[in-house]
Amino acid sequence: GYLRITCYHQETEVDFITESLDTTKDVETYAEDIKIPVANWADITAPPCKDDLSASMTKLISKTPYLIVSEIIQAEPADEESKQCLELFKLNCIEQSKHRDQHISATFSCKLTKNGKDVDDLVMFR
Repeated sequence: GYLRITCYHQETEVDFITESLDTTKDVETYAEDIKIPVANWADITAPPCKDDLSASMTKLISKTPYLIVSEIIQAEPADEESKQCLELFKLNCIEQSKHRDQHISATFSCKLTKNGKDVDDLVMFR
């Protein structure tokens, strides 16, 4: 998982014809995905049978030139101590970045990322 830190400020555009304030928009000035330090993972799910999975995927892909796979990742703190540690980690990251701009947001993400962007789907070609 990652903690996404985004720093931004708001700018208001002026309509020069009517000389009135037109729209206010958020201007992102800094973004970073910080990997959440995890010492141990526990996977209690049974692993799939590789032979069955491979045969099923081969059969499925043979019918089409590509396959789109959507990920489903759900994660949450296992206990209250873990929840408090994650919150402390988040607050420390906010503290380290608060000088960058007027506003800051920090959100946890369990998605796969590529070049700082969330990846919703994986495309597999045969």
